[in-house]
Amino acid sequence: MLERIPYRGWNTAYRLSNGTVELIVLADVGPRIISYRFIGGENQLHEVEADTGQLGRSDFRLYGGHRLWVSPELESTYFPDNVPVEVSEQGNKVRFTAPVEESPPGKSLQKDFEVELASSGSEVSVIHRLTNHNRSAIQLAPWAPTMLRPGGKGILPLPPKAAMDKDHYQSVGRSRHVVVHRFGRLALGFWHRIHSTKPTLRTNRPVQRTDVRHL
Repeated sequence: MLERIPYRGWNTAYRLSNGTVELIVLADVGPRIISYRFIGGENQLHEVEADTGQLGRSDFRLYGGHRLWVSPELESTYFPDNVPVEVSEQGNKVRFTAPVEESPPGKSLQKDFEVELASSGSEVSVIHRLTNHNRSAIQLAPWAPTMLRPGGKGILPLPPKAAMDKDHYQSVGRSRHVVVHRFGRLALGFWHRIHSTKPTLRTNRPVQRTDVRHL
């Protein structure tokens, strides 16, 4: 079920619910998944109280929740997402599209993500897209940070390890790094793998990544 609602000072947000879990996605700013919870439960995502309900201005705000960013981390990564986004329904999917980042420090990129909540259970699929509206190709990688509520516990898949000697072990298979930032954002280690491949984003060619998240 999709419902347009006000949320914590913002006039336009969208609630997606299947009777087990609900997501709230902001449309006055972002796009940003600001809440993900069991019905009647606590938000599993962190919300930055100082940014709640804020609109406009040219400074970057964290807001909290889940967002789409661009790596490597440069000035353009912090392009402020403080204006309304376009919302469209496509069957069971809802697409949230930000305006083209034309003013400095933007590089004429356009971000959007498509959210689909399973008909039952807690599974959510998010497809992230970056479209280059610049006349030149850009080297970058999509980066989708999620800020989690403090005080929780995370269960993280790690690769198996093989003994190098009696005191040291080495990961085998695909490496997966974990980085915990001081303000509570937990970032899984896609950085080294996607940064080292140096993907090139060509004009009007979307790049996308799919994340499946469970409560």
